[in-house]
Formats: sequence, structure tokens, C-alpha cells
Amino acid sequence: MVDWPGLLKWSLKYQDNYTSSKDIKPMDEATKKWLEEAFKAYSIDHVTKMKEIISSLPSNQDPLILLEDLSELIENLDAGLMFCQLKGMPVLVNLILNHKDQNVRLSACLIFQSIVQNSQENQKFALDACGFKLIERVLNEVSIGNKEAAFSALSAMIRGESLDIKREFIEIDGVEFLRKLLEEIKDSEKIRQKTLFLMKDLVHYDEMLNRRILTKEDLQENCEKFKGIVKKKLMEINFASYFEEIIKNCSKIAIETRNSAAYILGELLMKYKDEFKEKKDKWLESIKAHLKELLTENPKNEGLFDNEIMMFKDLAHEFMKL
Repeated sequence: MVDWPGLLKWSLKYQDNYTSSKDIKPMDEATKKWLEEAFKAYSIDHVTKMKEIISSLPSNQDPLILLEDLSELIENLDAGLMFCQLKGMPVLVNLILNHKDQNVRLSACLIFQSIVQNSQENQKFALDACGFKLIERVLNEVSIGNKEAAFSALSAMIRGESLDIKREFIEIDGVEFLRKLLEEIKDSEKIRQKTLFLMKDLVHYDEMLNRRILTKEDLQENCEKFKGIVKKKLMEINFASYFEEIIKNCSKIAIETRNSAAYILGELLMKYKDEFKEKKDKWLESIKAHLKELLTENPKNEGLFDNEIMMFKDLAHEFMKL
């Protein structure tokens, strides 16, 4: 057992004896060389271990221990990229799609999510490894925990600045898939939240989806059809019809879920004003009723709903301008 009081006493004594920065001497060459060799050996060992895990996963009868080791190795974006460069992503995706043990699939999904989130390079590796087949996993998983993990992994691959991945998701009816989740999966607030987060992300990049860093001709020929396509598809699936159900049936603490829904509706309103004019009064009534409830609850919850109140006040203002 660690002697915490003794350790604290020692550290304070060391601090008291410390005088000035001039006591610090430059590192001698022998020590510097030893440190460089130690770091190099550690790095080589890290790669070797990862290679061993990747090669062993397909044939291992109980891969959970290997996945636990892999999870420890992948602690940052560089390690995730190394895993992808070592051709580990197809192995990981295969486990998610085909392994019989739901615990193995769950663990593989969590690692997949950790590798791809906030990394365009790793997202591209995931896409090339048939990452969109995770849609099948989301739909076919029986366990709600596995459904949530599979969708979190899929969403992490799509969110962010990888416009090519977003375009491909839209091309394979991704918006319709998100509608299906909102409509059919009622027993997971986590999936509802992440569905709306992903919709919000797609809407945020909607006007940029026609951009491609290639020739001007390529831009006109291949990408122009994508500009504004997300909002168009959300209007086609009648996203607005889900809005009232979302704000009424979320738990009290699901603030970001409701804010995402309000953001999406606000963006649709800005582009499709005429389509909303006819039912303007209905929308205002619903939004004001929600605001009234928030204003009643907010003082009891120490300002918990401040941001949500601001979001819905802005939304009400936009409807009043119609």
C-alpha cells in the first residue's frame, strides 16, 4: 500500500529544499542516449504488440482479452492511425459485423469509435473497410446496449469535416435511416440523442457539401447536387412532424437532444419559410408551451435550462417573423 502521508511529507520537504533553476544541470550525453534508446524500444514494442493483436484477432476463440489490450494501446489519435496503417480496421469491422459473441461486438464498437472520432484520416480507413455496414449492425442487434454502441461507432465515423463520407452516407439513404431510428427505436434515449446530434452535424455542413478540392469542372459535375441536400431530405421525411414528439417525450435532463431538434427546425425554417407559414400559429403555440414549462422549472434547477430557453426563444422569434 502506498504511504500517502509519507509521500506528501517527502514531496513538501523536497520542495522546501529546492532553491533555484540554476541548480538544474544540462543532461549529459550518456543519459540522453539512454533515454532516446528507451523511447525507441518502447515505440517498437508498441507497434509489435499491435501487429500481434491484429494478426491474432481473426482466429482467436476468445478475443475479449486481445480487445482489452488493444483498447489500452489506442489512447490517442497517433496510435489509432498506426492501427489503421497496420491494416487493423478491416479486422475490427469484421468482428463488429460477424462475431457471435455480443460482448465482443460491443467491445469492438467502442474501440472503433475511439479510433475514428475527430480523425479524418482514420474515418477514411473505416470507410474503406466497409464501415457503413455498421448500419446493418444497428438494425439487427437485439441488445439495446449493442445497438447504442454500434450507432455511436457509425456516427463517430460520419461526424466532422469528412465531406466525402457525409456525401456517401446521404447517397445510401442515410437521412432516411436516421428517420427510421427516430420512428422505431423508442426505448433508447441515447440513440435518439445521437441521431439528432448526427442530423445536426449534417445540417451544419449542408451548404458545404458541394465542395471538393479538385478541379472546378469536377465540382460542377459531381458535387453541386449535394448543396442543401440534407435540409431538402429532412423536409421530404417531414422532420418537423417529429419535433413536437421529441420535445414532449425526452427526459428532463435531455437538454442537448431538444436543442439539437430546435437547431435543425430553425435551419429548416430559414430555408423553407413558405412551407412553415401555413401552420405558423400551431408551431408558436407548441414552442411557447415548452418555453413556459422551462421558465417554471428553471429556478428550481439552478438555471439548468438557460441555454435551452435561449434556443427556444430564438426559435419562437423566427416563427413570429413569418
